[in-house]
Amino acid sequence: MAAGQRDYYEVLGVARDADQKAIKDAFRKLALRYHPDRNKAADAEERFREIAEAYPVLSDPKKRADYDAGGFAGVAGFSPEDLYGGINFDDLFGGLGFDMGEGIFSRFFGRRPRTRPVQGPNIEVELVIPLQRVAKGGEETIRLTRPATCPACGGSGAKAGTGAKRCAACNGTGQRARSRREGGVMFQQVSVCATCQGRGSVIDKPCPECGGRGEVERAETLKVRIP
Repeated sequence: MAAGQRDYYEVLGVARDADQKAIKDAFRKLALRYHPDRNKAADAEERFREIAEAYPVLSDPKKRADYDAGGFAGVAGFSPEDLYGGINFDDLFGGLGFDMGEGIFSRFFGRRPRTRPVQGPNIEVELVIPLQRVAKGGEETIRLTRPATCPACGGSGAKAGTGAKRCAACNGTGQRARSRREGGVMFQQVSVCATCQGRGSVIDKPCPECGGRGEVERAETLKVRIP
């Protein structure tokens, strides 16, 4: 924690006995006011960073209790994934048309908030077995390949020693918005950013092992039991 860091309750402007609704409302109000995509004041980014650090601690009963008991030392060592993984930002800011997801946290904290792993498609393997195995059962060995996290870049897609940077075309949102006015009505079309393909970041030096994909094909051997 940086020297001179402000108390989290002071940052959000709430009392130390504030309930969860008051904390949530205060965070939402301040985040909307100081979000860098809306507020271009010189101190807006620093204020937003303070707010974004205070809320996940005070909104979580366990982290809040640790903070109340030990101050900043009581909540030291948390990664961005630990802090923001359980927060539903769509619930807080959905439909407002600006980034409160991966792009903004990549910008401020260098990493993305943790999300639940996405289940990939099933892998089907065709296995030819002799008639005797069909009759009596037993074990057979199958060989397959499946996608796995690239060990060279850890799944980031960037060459070792480098990293992704915020997409300048969409300001890290992964979207491009085009507006036009017709007959006094404003129309807005939102599309995936063509520069970063919706990721919100670009990689100047892709990992040579995976070509920037963040995953590689891994061969495996498994034993299966034939009933």
